Amino acid sequence: MLGFGTVAAAQDRVVAETPAGPLTEADRDFVVKVRAAGLWEYPVGRMALQKGTTGAVRTAGQHLVSGHAALDASCRRIAARLNITLPNRPSPQQQGFVATLDADTGRQFDSDMATILRTTHGQIFGTIAKIRATTENTLAPVRGPDPAPSCGGRTAGDPEALRTRGYGG
Repeated sequence: MLGFGTVAAAQDRVVAETPAGPLTEADRDFVVKVRAAGLWEYPVGRMALQKGTTGAVRTAGQHLVSGHAALDASCRRIAARLNITLPNRPSPQQQGFVATLDADTGRQFDSDMATILRTTHGQIFGTIAKIRATTENTLAPVRGPDPAPSCGGRTAGDPEALRTRGYGG
């Protein structure tokens, strides 16, 4: 998966029984992936607010900043309750996305941002759907008191808003 490290093969294997239900490899990996996404998408959102040349790009940037701030807080709470270790820095590939966008200016920034977000967000939709369909853990970010249908909704909105305005194909 683009932007994410390889994770365990037995995704349905229960790694812990918790008061919120069984925690599978897939549940745990999803919480980690959401946190990892925020580690690079939040800074990209801040860049978009400063460097975006259109209202659409700046709006997408605001969605990234506010969305990932909320998701990060939710993931940290969930991880603490489920004893999940979260990453503290983006993967090398994700760092590359940030470096590319940091070096970009003008419409090149807008275009590259849309392309990177559309590609990475498009790849996480299958994971979101699978977690929604299979998790039995009520704290999984797609089910619990801090549900992240907002995760799916936010990832759907940002690249689509840019695409419909001519950025990223």
